[in-house]
Amino acid sequence: LTDNVTNIYGNHRKKVLLAVLLTYHSVINFKFGKETLKRGQVEMVEVGDTGQGKTQIFERIQKFTNLGQMISGTSATLSGVAWSYHQVGSTWYLKWGAYPLNDGKLLFIDEGQCIKEDEWNKLSSGRSDGIITASGIKAGEHYTRTRLIVSCNPLDNAPLDDSMCAVATLKPIFRPADIRRFDLAVFLSCSDEPTEDIDIPSDKRIRVKQEITSEILHKSICRAWTRAQNDVEFEQGAEAMVIRVTKLLKKKYEKAIDIPLITSCARHKVARLSVALASLLHSTDTAYEKVIVTQEHVRFIGIYITELYDHINCSLDVYASLRDEDTSLTDGDYFKV
Repeated sequence: LTDNVTNIYGNHRKKVLLAVLLTYHSVINFKFGKETLKRGQVEMVEVGDTGQGKTQIFERIQKFTNLGQMISGTSATLSGVAWSYHQVGSTWYLKWGAYPLNDGKLLFIDEGQCIKEDEWNKLSSGRSDGIITASGIKAGEHYTRTRLIVSCNPLDNAPLDDSMCAVATLKPIFRPADIRRFDLAVFLSCSDEPTEDIDIPSDKRIRVKQEITSEILHKSICRAWTRAQNDVEFEQGAEAMVIRVTKLLKKKYEKAIDIPLITSCARHKVARLSVALASLLHSTDTAYEKVIVTQEHVRFIGIYITELYDHINCSLDVYASLRDEDTSLTDGDYFKV
């Protein structure tokens, strides 16, 4: 797909592409243990410098598959991502926004930093529970089992490389509660990829033969979108692996309490991403109906998240460590208090 569809090169850009494909292939409903998750679909956020391929990766996959909708955060603020009210004569009408109207599908919000806090407030219940409620002149409810990708520039447009921990660029854009609802965050800076890997003339670049056609990828995504709750199964030991991976992630990152990408409910994030990976890789039964999650899928997701969050353009590990130092008291400090 990198060689034949996105044409955006570099190892880190491939990881960003994988995040997009995982979001596309996530399943809206499944059981984890004895618990039915309120939300099975993946939500991701990407923050990066201008010109680093954030929007282009999605646009080219969207065009290739003819699936997913893209809106701009600048214009969406006027029409409402969640809902808005419109008056015709003396009558008020409730108009649902792009987020609920993409129930069961995928929505990409470009320029997400332009979405106002009030709009995120409207989206909060829908993002958590899969149902959004409009309250005001006209009341209404709408399902919001919407796969979501939010693409942002840093709020001050400063390069990510100017930040010691670029993950902190999330803080001026989102409240902690909104950050917590994202399953995955990826960051793209100007210095991510060695220039020698990028600046290769087209006729000199060694390309992989295209084997995944637009029809194949379209059908693959549609298969994920039509899986029911009982179609998802965790093989023996896979659920225990989710818990094991989650413990490792929490130990490393949960001290970043004001950037809560990894929290007490991180097991649900690991489970959602593991199901999406199994769906992407067509891990299935002989009838080609099930999505079967293996320990290897879960283990890969743990490594993948760690690589993204430890990357120098994110540094969530460093940020969590600094936050831990800020909140830890030595014995001397304790007695002084």
